[in-house]
Amino acid sequence: MGAGHDAAAQALATRARLRGVDVEIVDLLSLPRHHQGDLLRAYYHGMIEVAPGLYDWAMRRWIDHPALFETITGRGGRSAERPLLDRIAAFQPDAIVAVYNLAGQVLGRLCSQGRLEAPVATYVTDPGAHPYWIWPGVDLLLAPMPATASALEAMGAEVVKPVAPLVAEHFLNPPDRSIARERWGLPPDARVVLVNGGSWGVGHLVRVAGRLATGVDVVIVLCGHADRLRRRIDAIPGARGIAWTKDVVGLLAAADVVVDNAGGTTCWEALAAGRPIVVHRPIAGHGRLNAVALAEAGLAQFTTRGEDLLEAVDQAAPPAAAAAVFSGPHAADVVTSLW
Repeated sequence: MGAGHDAAAQALATRARLRGVDVEIVDLLSLPRHHQGDLLRAYYHGMIEVAPGLYDWAMRRWIDHPALFETITGRGGRSAERPLLDRIAAFQPDAIVAVYNLAGQVLGRLCSQGRLEAPVATYVTDPGAHPYWIWPGVDLLLAPMPATASALEAMGAEVVKPVAPLVAEHFLNPPDRSIARERWGLPPDARVVLVNGGSWGVGHLVRVAGRLATGVDVVIVLCGHADRLRRRIDAIPGARGIAWTKDVVGLLAAADVVVDNAGGTTCWEALAAGRPIVVHRPIAGHGRLNAVALAEAGLAQFTTRGEDLLEAVDQAAPPAAAAAVFSGPHAADVVTSLW
């Protein structure tokens, strides 16, 4: 359900393997036999693209009535329960970690029903807290900021521990800016802004790129798998669309400022690489929650109006608070303590 969850799983697995731990990564949405996971992914994608207001309304109502919405998602996750238990029985893990909220709910429900005995933790990929990360059967929540941990506790989570955000190690040691710019064919002295549209390329990215191109030298837009979006970006003078790439760290190193609309994993990666962030016109639901949380923590600027975007980019500077965020314990070290 988006590349950010995959990136968190890979970062956790890499660190755990370095500790000599055997790891298996399971994609929950690939498990149902009748492709219900694909349908759920398509439904969510359609909601944030076509009916973001409805999705935002549901996210806000969920905060007030979590039991109702957890009943709905419980039915949606039921088709994954039996195949997930089969995978768990085959691997026999000492601990299980969810990095996606529906996975945490499924695992928590299985624990509450006595169908799963291994300890379960959920790593929260978002800085913005929401009840959909919380389930009574989960032993431990891992939150990427102390403020996120406190907010989750206020929502009813019993055991929450702040950890450093899960990012791949190379984001903490990015390449030199001049090397990164040479790699991507960028002028050494240009003012470069990197715009992130995620793996799906969602949001007002064409409008954002056009506005930025009037005030900076180069605008690079991460378009993910959205080929049509990339072609539209390439038609804007001064803008360049980038298809799905594994060299995100190189683009972050080459950029002066990162503009994001989800406040998730790419923001953690940008902060790890020492780049300032502007969260502009965040996507509905968790995007807005994340933008508020990052701004309140002093980790990003948050803008909603187009006329404020260029000013925010001009004023953006690497936040001093980022170092403290990444000084926390690694999630893999906390998880291995579960056994």
